[in-house]
Amino acid sequence: GNRSLGTLQKRDFPLSARLRANVSSWRREVHTQSGRGFVIIRGIRVAEWADEELETLFWALGKYLGIPGAQDSDGKLLGHVR
Repeated sequence: GNRSLGTLQKRDFPLSARLRANVSSWRREVHTQSGRGFVIIRGIRVAEWADEELETLFWALGKYLGIPGAQDSDGKLLGHVR
């Protein structure tokens, strides 16, 4: 079904062992004092995905990396950069 992003949780997006290891590494890079505080994820062919699919993908990755927070003054949890 078509659910609101805000209702989706990590359990809705099971990861392969390889992706789980990558996400774990990214999380350390984002959250530890020795990390940079951000990661650059390459190789996602965004032109091949519909906007709604990309929103869901980025939401899912974000749920594995941390807790959603407002991205703008309107309180939107997912921002768009083009």
